[in-house]
Amino acid sequence: MVASETLYGRTANFFVLSGKKQSFEDNEVWHVVGSILCKQRNKANVDIDCLIKKIDKIYESFHSVRVKNFTKYSQELSEISQKISFEDLNEIAWILEIFHIISSASEFENELKNCFK
Repeated sequence: MVASETLYGRTANFFVLSGKKQSFEDNEVWHVVGSILCKQRNKANVDIDCLIKKIDKIYESFHSVRVKNFTKYSQELSEISQKISFEDLNEIAWILEIFHIISSASEFENELKNCFK
C-alpha cells in the first residue's frame, strides 16, 4: 500500500510541478523566438500564431507521453519510486520524453515547417 501511495503522491506532484509548459504573457518573447528560428532555418519570416499553436501541440504530445508512461508502467514506477527521489523520478520522465522527441522529430518538423516562409 505504501508503494502505491508514494507513486500516486509523486505522480500528482510530477504532473502539477513539472508538467507545466512555459506560457509567455508578452507576445514580444514569441517574436524573439521566431526571429531566432528564422535565422536558424534561413527563412524570411514566421507566422507567430502558427508557431504558438504548433508548440502548444508539441507540449500536449509530451504531456500525453508522460501520462501514458505513468499509467502504462505504473507497476515498474511504483517499485522504484520508494528507492529514488522525486528529482530522480523527474529525470526518468525526462529521459523518456527525450526518446519521444527523437522518435517524433520528423512529425514535429512537419508541424513546424508550415509556419515559416
